[in-house]
Amino acid sequence: MKNCTLQLEYTITKEDVNQRLDILLSQKFPEYTRSFFSRLISDGFVLINHVVQKKSGLKTKERDQIIVNVPQKNNSSLKENRENLINISVVFEHEHFLIINKPIGISVHQAHDYDLHFTLVDWLLIHYPELKNIGYHGRPGIVHRLDKNTSGIMIIPRTSFAHTFFSKAFSLKTIKKTYKALVCGITDQEGIIDFVIGRDPYNRIKMKAFKNEFENSGVKTREAKTEYKVATYFKEHTLLNLYPITGRTHQLRVHLAAIGHPILGDIVYGNSSLLISRQALHAFSLSFEFEKKEYYFETEIPNDMQKVIQILSD
Repeated sequence: MKNCTLQLEYTITKEDVNQRLDILLSQKFPEYTRSFFSRLISDGFVLINHVVQKKSGLKTKERDQIIVNVPQKNNSSLKENRENLINISVVFEHEHFLIINKPIGISVHQAHDYDLHFTLVDWLLIHYPELKNIGYHGRPGIVHRLDKNTSGIMIIPRTSFAHTFFSKAFSLKTIKKTYKALVCGITDQEGIIDFVIGRDPYNRIKMKAFKNEFENSGVKTREAKTEYKVATYFKEHTLLNLYPITGRTHQLRVHLAAIGHPILGDIVYGNSSLLISRQALHAFSLSFEFEKKEYYFETEIPNDMQKVIQILSD
């Protein structure tokens, strides 16, 4: 099987009979989690008696032969993606942290344990291999994220001290961030959106803003708050400065869609656009205090958004 460099094998014994497939595998190979095996099963990487099985709850039978193909990243797959490297730039280097500018089209870290796509973490480990021991397994050096198709500025801790410091700073909301977003329609001059956010009960890959307690009955939600101010009005669009007070998954995209002004090009929470091939959202600046010194960084609005702004301005 392509890209599979590790194969796990096991034959069911009498003691194993009638167990769930995903549970059994996590017991026999404890270095991996049950959810990891569930994803492998649903994606067709697990075979029983040489037949692909896609049901995690399948009950095992005596003498069944199980083969698990675990996809692994390798040097060749990373080299094939080296074109991604040229767009990742380091804005500032400090002995304790980096400030980088993430381009669109690259995820911050793996979506799951066998994701083979090149990520920002892969790039960081190539250029700053010491980061492998900083932070959490699977996402070393990461204390906050940007969506794959959101560009912009990020903090990358380089030491355990900095990782703890910035994790706490994000939790305490002492790091101030500004985003630039092109949205559909004409918004108010300024405002605060404070709808709670939870998983969309009808589409589990999406988040949803709930405007009152009756809407979110039975859904686990978290407080979310976004402040916005108009930077420029166009005929049918608005360029906004966004100031997230909390940091929930897809918060800015969900909040703006909830007030009827989805981000231009956001195919998940709005509609596709002929003007831009992704959501027109950019993490523009951030500021914080570190070791009694104030820091402020910003990045230029990327070319694709600048072109849309120019078109809308004409």
